[in-house]
Amino acid sequence: MDYNPARVKFSWSIFNSTKLTPRRQTLATFAVLGLLTIFAYGNSLQVGFVFDDSFIIANNPLITHLANIPTLFTADYWEGHRDPREVFTFRGRLYRPLVVSTYAVNYALGGLNPFGYHLVNVILHLAVTWVLYVVAIE
Repeated sequence: MDYNPARVKFSWSIFNSTKLTPRRQTLATFAVLGLLTIFAYGNSLQVGFVFDDSFIIANNPLITHLANIPTLFTADYWEGHRDPREVFTFRGRLYRPLVVSTYAVNYALGGLNPFGYHLVNVILHLAVTWVLYVVAIE
């Protein structure tokens, strides 16, 4: 019998050899990916703000009101720490409006509690991991 790679069916599921229903395979795969994500990033839930978090989150007046979100889409990443008299230009500046907008939502929900910010990051990592898995199996 000749080997024909086109006839070989390969599943990317990590539970391919078990006799689980497709729904249970999906749930089990999600659970394993979730555990791996928590294992990799869960320790961040216990720490405070680090590195540039003090500038971007703790001391950024632009994230303290949800009404500032439209401004965050026209400002650079460091906007909250510029001299207000400085003329704003985007030349070479860092532009991350979605990131800073999530900080504003985090601030509205929990103030400056670092746990909430880190929890959102862990959830986003899990979401990206899941999307990558779904794209890989397609």
